Amino acid sequence: MIAYNTRLFFTIYYRPLAAMSEIIDKGSWLYGAALVVLVSALLQFGVTTRLYNTFEAAPVVVPQHRAQPATKNPPSEIADDSTDAELSSRRLPLPVVGNLAWPFISFSSTSVIVSIVGLGLLYVPLTLFVVNLFEHQGSFGVILQRDYGALLACTLMAWAAAHLPVALAGLALDRLRPSPIDDLALWLLAKFTFGALMVCALRTIFGVSYGTAISTVSLSWVSVFFESSLGWLASPFIIYFGYSYFRTDIGDILSSFRTRQGFRRYLEA
Repeated sequence: MIAYNTRLFFTIYYRPLAAMSEIIDKGSWLYGAALVVLVSALLQFGVTTRLYNTFEAAPVVVPQHRAQPATKNPPSEIADDSTDAELSSRRLPLPVVGNLAWPFISFSSTSVIVSIVGLGLLYVPLTLFVVNLFEHQGSFGVILQRDYGALLACTLMAWAAAHLPVALAGLALDRLRPSPIDDLALWLLAKFTFGALMVCALRTIFGVSYGTAISTVSLSWVSVFFESSLGWLASPFIIYFGYSYFRTDIGDILSSFRTRQGFRRYLEA
């Protein structure tokens, strides 16, 4: 299974539509999830850590004034060591957009983990909801149970395929000390590549036109607004009770994906 899914993964780079079709029929979302975790770690070391240290936690020196001792000398004769410097950090404006983008993005390691979880809990369901608005294919509950597993597998594979070259390029350029603009350009390139691959995934799964697929991808990114609410998942009690409550629904959604793949294998046999 690992060898076959690896071949499917690299097929995305030169035959994305065919690769998405095979991922739906024979791919594994567990393999995609493991691949996303691996690629996100490489991306953190290769690109986002430098962006975080440059823009989001830029070091600044904050002067700390000390009380001056009582003396008859004029202020100009007081020693220069009357102030201390304390190292702090703050966010710097991003190129072109300034501070407008900070409510929507973050380069910290915790935000990368939240983004990965957000793919399954926020991005995929919202994408299903939006594409169903453009191309009504039934109630949202039916669409969620029927197509969630297929779209999740394609989304995970597409995310990993879009970010792997950027992560490797960032690691290769690390010794050359690339400028922050270069790192930011690589980061944006990964996002646009992911959007393009998601267009291919929507075309394959739902058979929609390119216009509908592009419109859906352009709207589904708003799921980042709700990623900050995923912090409650850090509680193990919330995870346990949530899994206990939704265990049947989760099992039905994933079993639908396995049944779909099993039916495909039955037809081939």
